[in-house]
Amino acid sequence: MSVVLPTHNEEPLIEAKLTQLANISYPTERLEIVVVDSSTDGTAEVARSFVNDSNPLDVQVIKEAERRGVATAVNTGVDSATADIIFRTDCDSHIGDETISHAVAALQDPTVGGVMGQQTTVLGDSKVETEYRGLQARNQALESEIDSTFIVHGPCFAFRRGDFEPISADSLADDTEVGVSIRRKNKRIILDPAMGFAESSVSGMRG
Repeated sequence: MSVVLPTHNEEPLIEAKLTQLANISYPTERLEIVVVDSSTDGTAEVARSFVNDSNPLDVQVIKEAERRGVATAVNTGVDSATADIIFRTDCDSHIGDETISHAVAALQDPTVGGVMGQQTTVLGDSKVETEYRGLQARNQALESEIDSTFIVHGPCFAFRRGDFEPISADSLADDTEVGVSIRRKNKRIILDPAMGFAESSVSGMRG
């Protein structure tokens, strides 16, 4: 499993994210982390220094010369990954202990090209986001049963590297674009409620 993690000025968050990935139930020796960083702070340095005797994660840090957007960062990360399965996530999200294991299991079905998780918690207590995600999850579960869901969640989304098509640099919905390209290969995108994750959000327009 290769975890692709685009970062931009995530110095306050990156260590906690890597620590979480180091402590999930999935075997560390089978996990590769690809950090694609465009930061002007110390994100890359923190990520590089994370690996030591107590944190034996395989962390590859790719430093971009300039910020080119999430889509380009994901393209770079997938291109640099070595594993067959890609898990796309973000620094400000938290995945469940078994989430990656469930993703690997779901992708053993040859008809499934991508699998995403269900948001269980909205960090920041956003009532708007909580209600929206609840409605969306019910819709995605129904779509998954009928055929294939359409909108996917970038913070918790897994797919096979061989099914990935590079995302347009000017994409406004990079994660959904990946899902659509996989569906065009006649493979389904499904929601797996066992793949829980939490993501931060706010309700106020200023926030």
